[in-house]
Amino acid sequence: KGIDLSMGSEVNGKIEDYVDIDYTYRPPGGASSTSWSTRLKVAKNYATPTSNKCGVVFFARKSDNKDKFIKGKDGFYKLVGTKGWSIEDEAIALGDIRVFKIYWNMT
Repeated sequence: KGIDLSMGSEVNGKIEDYVDIDYTYRPPGGASSTSWSTRLKVAKNYATPTSNKCGVVFFARKSDNKDKFIKGKDGFYKLVGTKGWSIEDEAIALGDIRVFKIYWNMT
């Protein structure tokens, strides 16, 4: 299903918008898991658009994806050698994930 990119508004030199959607995200390349963040700012940093491409952030609810997300009590980055990445607040998603909203941006 296509998204009408003309609906976006300009913010700090970027055109961006949020779109409600009912979509199933499937890990690329036959992978069985994907990395997600519980922090929007971190996710937006990973969704930085490159020339002629659109950056996208998927939003998913734990309640729509029962037993699909793994997140340790203190996060994965309390492990030795990974402390520098703790700001990401990462969760691991297993398999296909139901998405209810996306954020997109273009420069």
